[in-house]
Amino acid sequence: MKKILPLLCAVLWAAAARGAEQGVPVVVGSWNIELFDAAGPADKTPPTRSLRHLRMIAETILGTGADVMGLQEIIAPPSRKEEYSLAQLVSMLNALEGERRGGLAQIWKGAAFRPEGGGSHVALVWRDDALEMVGKAVALTSLGRRFGDRSRPSPRDAVLFQRVPLAARFAVRNAPGHDFTVVVLRMRGEAAGVRGALDTDGRRRGEWEGLIRDWLLRPERQGSIRNERMIVLGDMDEEAPVIVEHLDEHGTADDVRGRLILDPSDFSRSEALLLFTSGAMESPRDFSFQANAEAGERHGRGVRQADVLSPYRKLVDHILISRGLLDRWDGEFRIEYFEQLYPLEDHIRISDHRPVSIRLLFPGGAGAGRRGS
Repeated sequence: MKKILPLLCAVLWAAAARGAEQGVPVVVGSWNIELFDAAGPADKTPPTRSLRHLRMIAETILGTGADVMGLQEIIAPPSRKEEYSLAQLVSMLNALEGERRGGLAQIWKGAAFRPEGGGSHVALVWRDDALEMVGKAVALTSLGRRFGDRSRPSPRDAVLFQRVPLAARFAVRNAPGHDFTVVVLRMRGEAAGVRGALDTDGRRRGEWEGLIRDWLLRPERQGSIRNERMIVLGDMDEEAPVIVEHLDEHGTADDVRGRLILDPSDFSRSEALLLFTSGAMESPRDFSFQANAEAGERHGRGVRQADVLSPYRKLVDHILISRGLLDRWDGEFRIEYFEQLYPLEDHIRISDHRPVSIRLLFPGGAGAGRRGS
């Protein structure tokens, strides 16, 4: 029976996915817009972006077909009086939608948890004609360090998220009674340990353990965003098989082992919580990150003399779904290689990451298959 069960699960999942093909499509995406502090005169740090590059960023998001997208490395200015990159982006998305429709369009919205004093954080943008945010976005502050604390972290603090995760619940407008919750993450990528006791993998593993043990396994802490249909996405700074291995083989306790899986059939195990929809992808053939730098950007004691594109490629941006969404997923994981549309001098000013996305299909009511009006 143990040998038959995974196969049976896979067959049932495939059949359910085929049966949902006539439903309401919802595209969920994730993108690390590298150090996105602003575009135009308000841009303070590399990559330096003009308003033309802001348009390219918005065009790339629209090109994914996303209805909701989790964003990482959004930079807020120290003062709320200064121009905010997320507000710029939402405005540009609506401007492009207006161009498409030949009139005004205010269908894109955004939400974020802005740290006091500014700095890097995660955010959400979504199409309000397709999805309705239920309540408000919630910052998972219990999982994160207090931003702006420049003191050397203790081993306990070192395993908390440096960028507070953000979560929100969305109802599908053309599929009454169907909703899901999205959690946006930006895992740490530092190479340094903590007093020599905790290396990069240990710190990142600590973030995963905190998310699993202190939030995913504690539904009473999830409040209004509690949902059996959960999506966790973001820049996780590592390939999916490595993340699973680190937790399963090096996790600090049994309660975190076996929670993340790479194959849909592994949902046959009761302890499985989330599936990497990128589990079948092969890095570096399939990649979401490729390092780059622009001319004039500082590196070490020198300055870049020309635009540089590194050969280093890795798949580090992921979207995970709970078993409650397995029969809604079409089985594909998509990477938007936007650099095929733009020359290097523009590409490196957009981002060193590519957007990734998945497509869900929900049973529809009136107007199924069309975006809301």
